[in-house]
Amino acid sequence: SLLGDDTWLALYPNIKFKHLHVYSSFDVHDLDTVDNGILQHLSNVIEDTQYDQLSFVIAHFLGVDHCGHRYGPSHIEMKRKLNQMDDVIRNITISFDKLNSSSLLMLIGDHGMTQQGDHGGDELNEIETAMFLYTNKENYFNSLNKNDETVSQIDLVPTLSWFLHTLIPYSSIGMMIIDLIPIEQRFLAM
Repeated sequence: SLLGDDTWLALYPNIKFKHLHVYSSFDVHDLDTVDNGILQHLSNVIEDTQYDQLSFVIAHFLGVDHCGHRYGPSHIEMKRKLNQMDDVIRNITISFDKLNSSSLLMLIGDHGMTQQGDHGGDELNEIETAMFLYTNKENYFNSLNKNDETVSQIDLVPTLSWFLHTLIPYSSIGMMIIDLIPIEQRFLAM
């Protein structure tokens, strides 16, 4: 399922999505249309996919990124958008806890930003970003150092390939993030 940024359709034109709710991504002055569009459909998509053997939902929010470009990271609008994203994460984790099937939330930022709201350079605040993981499966992350763990973005591709039961792309130079693989299945991933 795909919700949010329509750029994904250009990147993967041959993929058929079970749910498709995309919005134009190029108006950096618009902080809310894409995010609100996702929120309009997200809970129904999660509910509809809970019994699928393998579901993968991409919800690509843009409001924080657009806010950074327009106002920078310290503006009051950024606080509003971050509060909205906090609510989204809270609601997803609550819905996961109510599901009968195991679910994993991977919240990934694709880049950081400077104090001016820019990115694309090589400054540390532009290339470092957060990754938040949550699952409703007990003891899933027991071996993961929950506070200080750092991973490289290039390691997401082989790790996501494992979760999606697809081959790691030939040109990938990343390493699997073994700590994200369930302990009982790690020998298959190595």
